[in-house]
Amino acid sequence: MFGFELGRTTTLLQKMSLASRYDRQASAEATGGEADVLDNGFFDWLPDETIQHILKFLDVRSMCRAAMSCSLLFQLCYDPMLPRWRNVDLQPYWTQVDTVALKGLEVRCQNLLRLSLSWTGGGQQITEQAFCQFINVCGSQLICLRVACCQFIGNAALKTIADVCKNIEELDLQSCTLDTNNRRSANNALAHLTKVRTLKRLNLYNTPVRDKELAAIICNNPGLQHLNLGSCKGIQDDHTILLKLAQHCKGLLSLDMWRHRGFSSAGLMEIAENCFHLQEIDVGWSSQNFHDVLPVLARNCPDLRKLFLTATRNVTNEAILAMAQHCPNLEQFDVLGSGRISADAIRQLLNRCTKLFFLDVSFCMGLDDQVVQQLRKDFPKVAIKKSFS
Repeated sequence: MFGFELGRTTTLLQKMSLASRYDRQASAEATGGEADVLDNGFFDWLPDETIQHILKFLDVRSMCRAAMSCSLLFQLCYDPMLPRWRNVDLQPYWTQVDTVALKGLEVRCQNLLRLSLSWTGGGQQITEQAFCQFINVCGSQLICLRVACCQFIGNAALKTIADVCKNIEELDLQSCTLDTNNRRSANNALAHLTKVRTLKRLNLYNTPVRDKELAAIICNNPGLQHLNLGSCKGIQDDHTILLKLAQHCKGLLSLDMWRHRGFSSAGLMEIAENCFHLQEIDVGWSSQNFHDVLPVLARNCPDLRKLFLTATRNVTNEAILAMAQHCPNLEQFDVLGSGRISADAIRQLLNRCTKLFFLDVSFCMGLDDQVVQQLRKDFPKVAIKKSFS
């Protein structure tokens, strides 16, 4: 009985598929077009929907190869409604993607939502003009664009992004130089982003962003949840930037201010007293004294999960105990170089923060190797890092 039902189902699928293709042939002939030739082997027996379901499991490279195998797969692989062409990640193929490849993707990416071109375009493989052309054709629906370390991102590229991508929520410009040989050109390029109003995640790590443009971007995007300003040497007034952030982006979830030497404790206090949903913060290598701020941060932001205080050298037992008391969801904690914390405070942190899986106590002079070895034994689920005594 099962075999009979399976046979009927198979026959029905074959008839449906062939009928639809014969209908297309008849329609093409009636309009004087060129009819399809059914020469695709067993694929002609399958409905288009079944083949498309299979195709959605292929990566970009496999999809392109499948398109070259027969006329039917060529047609189906180019369907812009396939999930693969709505979410395109070209970073794994960064050495191969060039202007020609980008041009070839235009016909497939008419409904593009997410695009990653990070690391691509080195050695003028992708020109800024080619990128702008692609965004003009395919970028109107984009909500996520990642172009980290891309040399072709400049004034024209950022203007095109701001003008075309009206719904952009995530933008990654990490290490985009923006022609830093011309400071005025770089500033003008980033000024285009002040027209954007929909950002939720912005990565400006190691870019030449300046105070004026950054303040305007923050004010115009109150829905901003994730901001990376690590190693941005062009920022001079960190306190004003953090004040703007605290005033306008109260839903902030993560903030990265790594290597900001001018980062003030007053600025961090503004964040601690206004951004109560904060989950991740990195103020490593800032060389500022945060001992008064950290207990307030712990009390006001109980959902903290990642806190990096690398080489701040002024973390106290009071701050550690505040984290232990108020931050039960803490997962990663870095206090490298803090010589004022004790083994008892760290043990209380480990006892209370049961979700913690990474703890860096390197160069913490109050914790010798014997103490760390015992902590590792008592808390085997936590990766406790101590590089040197």
